[in-house]
Amino acid sequence: MASRDAYLVGQPAHRIEYLRGKPAELGPAGFGPIASHWSPRLELAGTFDEAWRKTRHPLLPRNYDERSALCSPVDQRPSRRLVGGEKMALVHLTPRGSLHFSLPRLHFGFTTYFGAIRRFHVATLGTVVIEPELKKVRMIYQTGLRVGPRETDQLDFTVVTSRTD
Repeated sequence: MASRDAYLVGQPAHRIEYLRGKPAELGPAGFGPIASHWSPRLELAGTFDEAWRKTRHPLLPRNYDERSALCSPVDQRPSRRLVGGEKMALVHLTPRGSLHFSLPRLHFGFTTYFGAIRRFHVATLGTVVIEPELKKVRMIYQTGLRVGPRETDQLDFTVVTSRTD
């Protein structure tokens, strides 16, 4: 990231910028994804230094911010985590001018069996991809389960359940 405009001379420029400019402060504009090695995602990834390599590797750094995984531009992210049921409006982004709909409310539960022990965990909505030209919405859910070293050999299977509101 350039701290002075003069450092940008001769460098590739963003093809789309915000009306007020200042790409060094606001980042690139547009609807495309931001690569993980670009600002502002890079600053959220955490510190991968020698101390991390000795004490945490292969785990993420302690200062990792989960927003580092979000590839959408900051101005296109919701102010809170989506759960389903939110009203969506795409204006001037479709051949017909606008598209209005509500995200479905879906719930996924997981029961993972480790021999006689079972652990329940739920999925959260991680990503929503709207493709207006195809009239398609993709909702990607994610879950995680912390598993100890003794449990990995005991893992038998996971049962997935779902329901809608």
